[in-house]
Amino acid sequence: MQIAKDYLKEKGVRPYISFKNNPRHIVTLKNAKKDSLKGQDGKVVEGMSFLVDENGEEKKFFTQSTSLIGQLAEFEFGDTVTIEMKRKNVDGSVKSYYVVTSGKKVVPVKDEEAPDDAVVDSYEDQY
Repeated sequence: MQIAKDYLKEKGVRPYISFKNNPRHIVTLKNAKKDSLKGQDGKVVEGMSFLVDENGEEKKFFTQSTSLIGQLAEFEFGDTVTIEMKRKNVDGSVKSYYVVTSGKKVVPVKDEEAPDDAVVDSYEDQY
């Protein structure tokens, strides 16, 4: 419904990126900041918020994954990157990890598993 989208845009609420619904996103990095939010259990979760452009639309995401943050740190604002969440079975448990690429540049994945909830799908914080 366009009127609802217009209202959210007027209020400065940006759409968020969900790696659960779509594990692969091609984005242009616009801004980043240290951030925190309350998790579902009410505890404060520290990490970073990223402001990106995806298909001409400004979006955001929050992550506590140091692996993903470290990979994104290898790029500059204005760079277009592909962020892909992958899953693998480790000792009978499915673990998520991220691979960030840009053209032919592939940032090595560190040997750290990200918790499944490392990227939070929504939050109230504004840039």
